[in-house]
Amino acid sequence: MNLLHTLLTLYTWGIFCGLIIVLQRVARFYQITSGQRSHYQWFLLPLILSLAGALRYAMLSTFVGDGWGDLFLLTGGISLIILSYFLLHLMTGGRS
Repeated sequence: MNLLHTLLTLYTWGIFCGLIIVLQRVARFYQITSGQRSHYQWFLLPLILSLAGALRYAMLSTFVGDGWGDLFLLTGGISLIILSYFLLHLMTGGRS
């Protein structure tokens, strides 16, 4: 059961981190084509924090209750929300 939990945790968070990479590549493409700074490098922060939280939970083989894992995932999520909103605002010209 612990091995299954570890594999499912890594698989699920791996897909989530893959989506962050896609968003980072969209921001990079927008910066290259428009000439406006999208700060695509900062998308590595939520990627690293989410990976750290996922690895923490995978190593502990638990679903909830780890303070460090929760902190990593919370800060990664908040930074992803902020960066995504900034990118949306930049790409839509403030019409969102």
